Amino acid sequence: MGPTQELIDELYVDKVLAARQRTFEQKFLAGGELHEAVIERMKMGILMQNPNATEEEVAAELSRRYAIARILENRE
Repeated sequence: MGPTQELIDELYVDKVLAARQRTFEQKFLAGGELHEAVIERMKMGILMQNPNATEEEVAAELSRRYAIARILENRE
């Protein structure tokens, strides 16, 4: 059985209140940390799809995917 809607709502409110208490510097630094975490997850996904890929191949695939994302973003 999963979490109740009440629990989900409580957790959300806690997150919002905690975010409001952060300083601008903390929020700014969190953005960079989030970006780095996303990059690492993307690399892990590439490695899951290509288990024998070298670091250079992973970096090239990451760049390729970023290029595709920029193209798609500019379409809108």
